[in-house]
Amino acid sequence: MATGFVTPRALITTDTPNVFFYGDAPILLEVTIAAAAVDARSTGETHKLQGGLTVAKITASGKYAEYDDGNSDGTEDAKGFLVTPVNTKIEDGTARDQIAVILIGHALIDETYVGGMDAAAKVDFEALDAGFLWDSAY
Repeated sequence: MATGFVTPRALITTDTPNVFFYGDAPILLEVTIAAAAVDARSTGETHKLQGGLTVAKITASGKYAEYDDGNSDGTEDAKGFLVTPVNTKIEDGTARDQIAVILIGHALIDETYVGGMDAAAKVDFEALDAGFLWDSAY
């Protein structure tokens, strides 16, 4: 399956307990999540990436993984937020790349439900002219 821009649709499901973004015309992108991606918020099962995880693009592979400003492999530059949960392990326990949708712009972000974001990520989003508005005071 090729990755690319997707049309906004009902992406929030019962598997997404907390809606972290709002907007009439969010910009969404279909990407490949690297099998090795982790989400520290998923205690004991870091291969289960939660919606709202801040993601970045690995320069060498072009795949996406969790954002980490301390890295130097491309993942130090925030690119978006995972829209729905992704499990990088399949039934036999093997880690596999997964296709997912990320939010890359034009939305109000409720920071209460966003994971892995810091001040440097906000600077990255400003540089991208992503058009995010931040609101953690609901």
